[in-house]
Amino acid sequence: MIISSDQRLRISWDDGLTWSTKDGAGIGFAHLWTLSFHPEAASTGGEGLFLAGGHEGVWGYDPVTGSVQQLNTGLPTDDTWVMDLDSPLAGSDGPAIAITEAGNVYTMDPTTLTWSASLSIGGSYMHRVAVVVQPHFDSTSVTNQNMFAAAEGLLWQSIDGGATWLGVAQFNARSTSPSDWSISALAMSEDYSTDRTLAVGRIRINTQSSLEFGEIWSNQAGGTFALRHALNSGVHSLLCTPPGPSGVRTWLAAARSFPNFRTFQDTGILLSVDGTATWNDHGNSQDFLLEDDPGMVTGNAEMGHEQELFLMPDYANEGEVWYVRVEGIFCSTDQGERWLQLEPINDRRCRGVNTTWGPNGEKYVFTAGYGMGGVRYDRSNDIVTPLPGRSPMVFGRDMVVSPNYAQDGIALFTGNFDLWGWQDPNTPVTTPTGKKRWHQPPVLNQAGERNIDLPRYIAISPHFNGRHINGDRTFFWITWSRDIRRSEDGGATSKTLRHRTNGERVADMTSMAVAPSYDALGTRTDVFAAYRHGELFKLVNDLWTRIANLDQVVMKMEIPSDWSRPANPCIFILLRDAPYLVRAYDAPGGLIIDNQQRNLVNAAPNGFTLHPDFANHPIVWIATDNLGIMRLDMSAPANQWTQVGASVIPTGHDDVAVSVDFENDNLLYTATGFGLFEATDSPNSTWTNLTTTWLRDNTWDSISTFSPNHPANSLPSHAWPWPKILRSSLSSDQTMLGDEVLVSEYDGDCVHTLVYASNVELLTFKGAGMGSVTLSWVEPDSRVVLATTTASLAAPGQRRLAQVSLANPSSEPTTLLMETHLNSGEKVYFDGFRFMD
Repeated sequence: MIISSDQRLRISWDDGLTWSTKDGAGIGFAHLWTLSFHPEAASTGGEGLFLAGGHEGVWGYDPVTGSVQQLNTGLPTDDTWVMDLDSPLAGSDGPAIAITEAGNVYTMDPTTLTWSASLSIGGSYMHRVAVVVQPHFDSTSVTNQNMFAAAEGLLWQSIDGGATWLGVAQFNARSTSPSDWSISALAMSEDYSTDRTLAVGRIRINTQSSLEFGEIWSNQAGGTFALRHALNSGVHSLLCTPPGPSGVRTWLAAARSFPNFRTFQDTGILLSVDGTATWNDHGNSQDFLLEDDPGMVTGNAEMGHEQELFLMPDYANEGEVWYVRVEGIFCSTDQGERWLQLEPINDRRCRGVNTTWGPNGEKYVFTAGYGMGGVRYDRSNDIVTPLPGRSPMVFGRDMVVSPNYAQDGIALFTGNFDLWGWQDPNTPVTTPTGKKRWHQPPVLNQAGERNIDLPRYIAISPHFNGRHINGDRTFFWITWSRDIRRSEDGGATSKTLRHRTNGERVADMTSMAVAPSYDALGTRTDVFAAYRHGELFKLVNDLWTRIANLDQVVMKMEIPSDWSRPANPCIFILLRDAPYLVRAYDAPGGLIIDNQQRNLVNAAPNGFTLHPDFANHPIVWIATDNLGIMRLDMSAPANQWTQVGASVIPTGHDDVAVSVDFENDNLLYTATGFGLFEATDSPNSTWTNLTTTWLRDNTWDSISTFSPNHPANSLPSHAWPWPKILRSSLSSDQTMLGDEVLVSEYDGDCVHTLVYASNVELLTFKGAGMGSVTLSWVEPDSRVVLATTTASLAAPGQRRLAQVSLANPSSEPTTLLMETHLNSGEKVYFDGFRFMD
């Protein structure tokens, strides 16, 4: 279980290969922050509860029954932001302990599941708080009821289960600025009843230089606290394990800065095997060299430095421990010495969906694959596949399809790497570059420069037609910095739309929509964009006018097909929280709001769509993380939201679209955390997964490279980065996944990843100077080889695309290994994998 970067609870039962979003008792829309497991908490399944704390209090999840309950009894309604939790180990009758954003400490009775106020320290300056309870708490022992709490740099101890508290004299200076020392992590020895050792992690920041400092203190044998280790990053997580396979208790520490990120270099996860006296990372910082853009936080910014170390239940036999932060999940199976990155998301995730007619009358569904790039489902021929040509942008964020795709064949994709266009090869070329299939629109600015700035969201004019050179070829996109840009010539040039009519600059835009009344050749108005906190703007030519403040995060906006001025200037707006959906009228006297919440409660919405013939069928569908697809027929007598489909995709629904032939086939499509699904628009329909082929680029989190024979690699058992070649260095006909390929230059280099799949294709190149590769499916625990094949990539002439295939005889999670065999001067290029069900 993890709290994901969007602050929702996600569960995996297979070492992170697949994740589902947990719902129930409002947890699906809660903003969660911290997680703990209390093995003795009262539960229906009798195996304890996971406790998840956040802005709205605490929830308990029963891993046996799957049920969720809110556990706020005893918490004041004005003090529910729980920022840290801790629980004792199995066999203990001790309470859970929590600390809130206000610096107040509470304990929870594991039998009644009721919280009691225990201590008030003061405000949690810069979110730096920590609590810990004795692992083997024993209410019958007067010496084993210890707990500690810290806030604003102060440390407090209770020796009677929270009944009374005393300040620790060595940590009695209250922090009032970033340059003061604050306590950011606590850990008690698993054998605290014997060795009485507490570790304290601290942090301070030099506000003038922005340099960061960290310390680990401890009081071995319950004595005076001493500084054990200093480092150039604050300590954000501490853990003491029980005896592992080696028979030794290991202490672990993770820093606020990530291994090999910015100035924090050559220090990984620190370990101590002598009771906190000395600390060393055993070279595991090398394992974090493989990260793709560490520090690129794409979730909730306030959680950017939240991280945690967790033990697996079988630690005594397997030595398995996890390290979790916003950027990813890392696993060690040797008591913390070596680390491999796991998957925080599903590799078939899709994030946007559009439907259209193909050039030959095909029914097409497009989606932006988060890991697969652009994906198209040809329903007429029942074929779903990543778009041909090895998608140049594998982590898709948003996409639109030309409203005249059958004539111009244009789709546009945004994501982690640039803005990319798709030109259907069965239509005449209409791209500014004159290329079919994948192409990069030049979008040159007024100075003739291409500055794309990471597009995130995209919108297209309802009148767009790439075939009409003098017509409407307008599209807009919002960048990572949340500027809005517009191209009026199909992507040849662009202009940044940064200013309001009052001269102020707009920023932080997160969604937009273009009305049918937009006139690319006249007054360019009726383009709506939303500021992330709910301010709504309308474009008039090149300037924005503020028209309302909704005081809510806007998820998405849609314009119904029956829009008109002045009779029906209607916009539908999806909000993150209740009332979730509003119908707004851009009237001359100001925006008129009509809430559409009805019976919709406790929803976690992501996207929505409207019936294509809205005037005659005023129906709205919303895609949610926790309730599936919800449907509202505004003309129905009941006028209530109902669920589409007999079940909810547990990985969450990111977006929803109506079939292009909905009048005849009654089909809906949804982009989910586990691919593209189809169902009929009815309560009892079954969602069918259409995504049976998917990709993993070489940058995918769980793909690890090794180079044991590299002369600079002094730790051959640890991961090692391979050199890369950028797309710009390859000839234009050598398409590839993403923006780079990895290169093996040393014999014995290998690649490791864990996956469910019945077949794999290695995506590589063949040509002169290429070596050989061996692909193997390996049982992950026993290391038994289940299937293997070796192929030579040597061939006369220039480099060209190649694939090496291998069927997997196992239906269980299986390790895929690729090993290279190189003679002097030979190389192997690794672009990624294509997997099949």
